[in-house]
Amino acid sequence: MEKIILYILTAIFMTTSIGVAGEFWKVYSQVNPVLSLGESSAFDSAHTFDCSVLKYKEQYHMWYRGDREESGTNDQIGYATSINGTDWIRQNNGNSVISFPNENGDAQQPRVVVNKTGEFRIYYRQEFHSSDTLWTAISTDGINWQGNKQIMSDITTFDSLAPLYYDSKYHLWYQNQRIYYTVSDDGENFSTPVTVDIEAGGTDTWENELLDLSCVIRTSEYFKMYYMGNFRCNDSDRCFSAIGMATSSDGITWSKSLENPVFYNGTMGLSDSSALLPWVLIDDDYNKLYYSTITIGNDSSDFNNLRLGMAREKISDINDDNIFDLKDIIYGLQILIGGR
Repeated sequence: MEKIILYILTAIFMTTSIGVAGEFWKVYSQVNPVLSLGESSAFDSAHTFDCSVLKYKEQYHMWYRGDREESGTNDQIGYATSINGTDWIRQNNGNSVISFPNENGDAQQPRVVVNKTGEFRIYYRQEFHSSDTLWTAISTDGINWQGNKQIMSDITTFDSLAPLYYDSKYHLWYQNQRIYYTVSDDGENFSTPVTVDIEAGGTDTWENELLDLSCVIRTSEYFKMYYMGNFRCNDSDRCFSAIGMATSSDGITWSKSLENPVFYNGTMGLSDSSALLPWVLIDDDYNKLYYSTITIGNDSSDFNNLRLGMAREKISDINDDNIFDLKDIIYGLQILIGGR
């Protein structure tokens, strides 16, 4: 019996040291929003949202979408760094690092991965009139990007995307009404896309309006997808957005979590408490969930007052009482038997 208990405890500690997300997210109220607006003349003076975050060489890197309300301006991509993942400093003198000329549309949804050589590769959307195209570039400093090029040009619309660098390959899930999965060795030339079997829920579900993919991470056992689901109330046009999660062993067949939505901001069902565009970072003591939030607006498509929020979960002590106790053991057992 002692050997069994020791084995269980060892397995639990090994699991928590890997940083498997257990979906016990709490809004981090000490610093929220985590990135303030830019100065009045800056490209991000009106909104800062829709980010991806990496931890590389003990530093946190964030690429985010910013815009300003001035007529004739377009969305651009900014870059900030942090030593703790909560307090951010803009880089490049507060200027954007990727943009298109105003007449050529917006740069949106920056998604960055780092490969085994330490090179950053960004994927992002160009929104131009009624179509969206997919672009990529590479960088060693997060600011200066080379080789900007449009890829997968045979696809006319990209609604959302989620890249992942895993097992020396670039994995990409993207959405064009349905979600597709494709793989590349070099980050630019991708295999024939395969349709993914995950869709929005039915009429009475929390995601009855739409499902938008945003982030995919890899644990030791499976892929985990984080996505935004929209719920449209029957008695009004107001729309509430929350974050769901699904798992897959092959990137194609997905199972939604029975605990969905795994995170929502504020009061369930209120559009001004919505959580959008999740990005999950598996970290040391606290996993981090970055999300965009609407403080004022009639529905999730109203981009008024969009800010970047953050939630955390303490992975080694889910009870958040600094004591490794029975609840933590139960949590570890659930992971071992596949219940989480």
